[in-house]
Amino acid sequence: MSDLSGNKILGAGLATALTMTLLAVVTPMFFETPPVTKPGDLIAVAAEAPTGGVADIDLPPDWGTVLPTADVAAGEAKTAVCKTCHAFDPSGANNIGPGLYGVASPAATRASPIRPA
Repeated sequence: MSDLSGNKILGAGLATALTMTLLAVVTPMFFETPPVTKPGDLIAVAAEAPTGGVADIDLPPDWGTVLPTADVAAGEAKTAVCKTCHAFDPSGANNIGPGLYGVASPAATRASPIRPA
C-alpha cells in the first residue's frame, strides 16, 4: 500500500459527510411544503340547541316483554345462514368463525368486521 492510503480513506469519509450534509440542506429547498392554513380533519358541525333533558341512552331491550312475543322459527331461519361458520352450542367451540352461544348484544354483532354473505 502506498503512504497516502490513510488520506484516501479519510477523504472518502469527508466527501461522504459533505455530500450527506449538502443533500440534507438542499433537498428541503426543492420540496418545501406550504404551512397549513386550515386543519384537514376539522368537520363543521352545526351547534345543537340544549334540550335541557337527559341525553338519549342506548338501553338494552326489556327481555321480559320481548321474549314472550318472539318468533322462534323466524330466528332459526335467520341463523341458518350463520351456522355454516359459527356454532351456537354451549360448548363454545369455534368453527370457521367464533362460537356465538350466549351472544345477544347488537353491539357485539356491529363490532365484527365480518358481514354475513
